Amino acid sequence: YAVDIIQAKRSSGSLLKPFLYAAMLDSGELLPDQLVIDIPTRIGSYRPDNNIPKYSGLVPASEALTRSLNIPAIRELQIFGLNRFLDILKKSGFTTFTRSADDYGLPLILGGGEITMQEGARAYANLMNKACGYNSISPFSRGSAWLTIETLATGIRPDDEANWQSYMNSKKIAWKTGTSNGNRDAWAIGVTPQYTVAVWIGNASGKGNPDLKSVSTSAPILFDIFSTLPQTTWPDMPQEELLPQLVCAHSGY
Repeated sequence: YAVDIIQAKRSSGSLLKPFLYAAMLDSGELLPDQLVIDIPTRIGSYRPDNNIPKYSGLVPASEALTRSLNIPAIRELQIFGLNRFLDILKKSGFTTFTRSADDYGLPLILGGGEITMQEGARAYANLMNKACGYNSISPFSRGSAWLTIETLATGIRPDDEANWQSYMNSKKIAWKTGTSNGNRDAWAIGVTPQYTVAVWIGNASGKGNPDLKSVSTSAPILFDIFSTLPQTTWPDMPQEELLPQLVCAHSGY
């Protein structure tokens, strides 16, 4: 018998981080080069950690996103607010977040909630469509959508993803990986104006596997698929949607 994993509810891993980034750009609570904090953190009884036991101290927000640092994402969600973020996710087309904000808590941004592959792919496609200026089911402005997409296409990656950087020279793609807690889900979603590719690898039973990491499983498949697709376009910076701001050269504030 067949199991339709495309419709199955699975932990999102880090796939929701770009939506928080875009939302905070729109609300004025974050700027792309604004320094965010990556240090050991405790919030009540909750002690989140990064994927590796290493901290960067201060890091630009855009780099924190593409390196998928957990601590800055948790701290940003605490500032933005869980109820506001759940509202953003629902307006982005996710229908699976039916529990209360208190029930999800801050781990929501690290995969504490479930999504379907179909809705995840559609949300990323809608983000790209908004960046292109198309009509899109997206709560973001065109400016914040473009800044987020551009960051996902050009940003600094963690060491274990750096080997995919060379691929970016041949084809520009906005992409994000995600691995759920316990290595149960390995995600990779990539978008261009013409194509959206979503890859999920895991066991339908939910059984974890220490080798189930997106960088070595789903990401290579993502780029293999894109390598078979034609060259695509890229949206121009929407100058009319962005305003120049005077910011500190050191802090990004």
